[in-house]
Amino acid sequence: MNQTDRIRLMEEKMDRVRSAMEELSTAADLYKELQQDIKDLERYYETVWRDDFEDDEKGKLPQELKRGVLSENELYNLLSDIDAIKKSFQ
Repeated sequence: MNQTDRIRLMEEKMDRVRSAMEELSTAADLYKELQQDIKDLERYYETVWRDDFEDDEKGKLPQELKRGVLSENELYNLLSDIDAIKKSFQ
């Protein structure tokens, strides 16, 4: 590889890394802002989630109520994903 090609290649790599770092920085800022929401979801899952889930199964909740948080896997998987991301940065 000649010098010009090498510089072009390194320039492309630098551009890709810079772009990714900007996206990561934005995501990190948002993640920091969401810390209280994450704690609230963890606390909810550990405490009263099961009661809400069971009441939904019994038909005690309004039909029009958005209930993604009550699906058996969605909240657990989200919290697991958050935990995996935390561990990847340690």
